[in-house]
Amino acid sequence: MAWACEMSSLVQAAGRLGGERAMWLDFDSFLAEPATALDRLARFFGLDAAAAQTLATHPLMGRYSKAPEYEYDSALREEVLAEARREYGPAIAEGLRWLERAAGQSEAVARCLDAAAAAG
Repeated sequence: MAWACEMSSLVQAAGRLGGERAMWLDFDSFLAEPATALDRLARFFGLDAAAAQTLATHPLMGRYSKAPEYEYDSALREEVLAEARREYGPAIAEGLRWLERAAGQSEAVARCLDAAAAAG
């Protein structure tokens, strides 16, 4: 429900701004290929794309943003997600079923699922 609420705000803002002023970015894709994602972001904002490689290789890019003392990359994220799927699989499945039902009753939730699917 919290995800749908947050996504609804983002989808609404993106709809108001239009495709040329809003860009979706899949976090897993970002972690897998940060230089590509940063280049895309730089171009979107009209910035010097040459800096993307420098940013992508900066030591902070391999750290957890909420606790920089810990390393973090796409492999660790996948481990954490796999552990969550093992431990909370039934609850996650129920949450996804709830979202599907809600999408059938709410155009806003349906747009959230569509945006998430399109982003990655």
